Amino acid sequence: MYVETDEMEVALTDCTEGDEVFVTGLNSDSPISARLRVLGVMAGVPVRIARAGSPLIIEVGETRLCLRANEAEQVRVTPMDSAWLGASNSIAQDASPA
Repeated sequence: MYVETDEMEVALTDCTEGDEVFVTGLNSDSPISARLRVLGVMAGVPVRIARAGSPLIIEVGETRLCLRANEAEQVRVTPMDSAWLGASNSIAQDASPA
């Protein structure tokens, strides 16, 4: 289960090489955003930053995608560890006896 946290949400361009993040959404309904969705970049999908900068290279599953800075800026992400930490805390609270 994924828990969205606005405090930790950043643009893909703010990530560094080796970061593992979850996509929280895309900023617009532009043609590039639509194309990214078709390629699997959508809310809840884990992404790894293979190369930071411009162009930025991300890994989505077994696929590598190369994005210009203005394209990567459209993608909002949250760090993988904070998302899982929030999910595990909410699961523990749900499982506690009432």
